[in-house]
Amino acid sequence: MIFKILAWLLFGWLVFVILGNLLALIPAISSLLFFLIFTGVTLLFIYSLLPREKRNSNFEDWLGLEPQTIPTDNITTDENKLTSDSDNIPSPVPPEIRKPQIIDSKIATKSPEPELIQPQLNFDEIRFGSNYKLPDREELKAKLKKRVIGQDAAIDTLVRMVLGKLASTSKKPLVIFLPGPTGTGKTELSKALEEALETKLTRFDMGEYAESHKASNLFGSPKGYVGSEDGGALPNAIRHSQKNCLLLLFDEVEKAHQSLWRQMLAFFDEGRVSDNLGQCDAPENTICILTSNIKADKIAEKPESAKRIIKDCGYFPPEFLGRIDKVIPLLRLDRKGTAQLTVILAKKLAKDYGINLIIEQEPLEKLVNSTYEQAQEYGGRGITDELKELLGDDLFDLQAKRIYQARLIVKNDQLKVVPLLVTSN
Repeated sequence: MIFKILAWLLFGWLVFVILGNLLALIPAISSLLFFLIFTGVTLLFIYSLLPREKRNSNFEDWLGLEPQTIPTDNITTDENKLTSDSDNIPSPVPPEIRKPQIIDSKIATKSPEPELIQPQLNFDEIRFGSNYKLPDREELKAKLKKRVIGQDAAIDTLVRMVLGKLASTSKKPLVIFLPGPTGTGKTELSKALEEALETKLTRFDMGEYAESHKASNLFGSPKGYVGSEDGGALPNAIRHSQKNCLLLLFDEVEKAHQSLWRQMLAFFDEGRVSDNLGQCDAPENTICILTSNIKADKIAEKPESAKRIIKDCGYFPPEFLGRIDKVIPLLRLDRKGTAQLTVILAKKLAKDYGINLIIEQEPLEKLVNSTYEQAQEYGGRGITDELKELLGDDLFDLQAKRIYQARLIVKNDQLKVVPLLVTSN
């Protein structure tokens, strides 16, 4: 019992000693705390005097300091609201420092714009405007129809495609395929287009490329082979073109070797062709005309199916046909077209002899009946050959007699060319 009393007395004495020492340290601790607080406040005051760019944002975030912002939720740029009576209400913010808020364009609602109505357009009155002078649509049609008889529908389509190409800036050449029977004016139409566009026609006779090794003549021989320094016929035609419009005629394409057309894909697609002399690009206004007699009889029977007939024949690869912009079949002449073409060709034949030939209605019917069969078989070439048989001798005799004015008559059921003053019996 005595030991417990002594233990509690010892414990009480220790607590008294410890509390006495702590109470003795209170003035010293209070002085230290005051010194630290005063020093911190002084440092913060000095820090606040520093410019914004020299302050440490991380330190301010640690202290929980945030930049003061002016609430702008209720401020507007509407002049009516800014000048309303509500401005007379006292505000804690002095009027001279109040600023209008710029409303966020992403949040602001836009008023719906009225829908524009497209006016009616008249495409027939459009004229091609460019530095490259072109005849207008009707003038171009008239020039072509004057030289090529009986192909009005084909000419209308061709003119539409040509003018569309000349108005475009695409590098892809315009590729026109003209199938049809012989003598219907395919080559003549190309020559008429050359004259109407005032350009130069470059003709490639595809019969010259019937063998695979002859294709090098068109694209150029590989380096080291004979003729490689001369370049190819097609790249040279592009390089030496001096006209704004490049007109290329690939005549009788069915006679060329089939491998040739795979080499033409890049040119028909992008107007780009290369040879040993380097790569060259065709002008923007490049028109390629392909003529062919392939499946002429079937195309003459069903001209609306011309492209399918050409595809079904299997001669041209599908990717080549895919680069053709338009297939325009030329048809055999009807009786009226044959009569018109016969007069033109008869006068042309007489003019070759220096003779001005007059044709009247009666001999015209006899002349058309005499040439119609050849016209249906061979077209214009057949008519020309038959006219030479019928009129060639008379024209030669008149030229020998220095007679340059003549007319066509029917004598003893035969066609005769006589001097202009001679009447029929």
